[in-house]
Amino acid sequence: MKRSSKLIAYRRTAPFRGGARGTGRDPARGAPGRRRERAALAALGLSGRQAEILGLVAGGRTNADIVAILCISPRTVQKHLEHVYDRLGVRSRAAAAAAAVSAIGYAPC
Repeated sequence: MKRSSKLIAYRRTAPFRGGARGTGRDPARGAPGRRRERAALAALGLSGRQAEILGLVAGGRTNADIVAILCISPRTVQKHLEHVYDRLGVRSRAAAAAAAVSAIGYAPC
């Protein structure tokens, strides 16, 4: 009997962290409050993904947290933040977070 030599690949995703129990919602993406925050940040001239990442930064998340939440590489997070700094005309993570808080009107969770 000949054995099959198929290669099977599985995509490993980050574990779900937080959110309302039983709803299956990811708090970084689907909650209505998060959409309003991203809309306020997009008004600053940011893309949707940049606004999403800046909202997480303003909420006190580290780059490692953002990688786990959004399932993207650390380098991608770093590049998005570089572009955010350029578009906002700031030089630091703290200044970008302060701009986000003033645009949103409160500190995101």
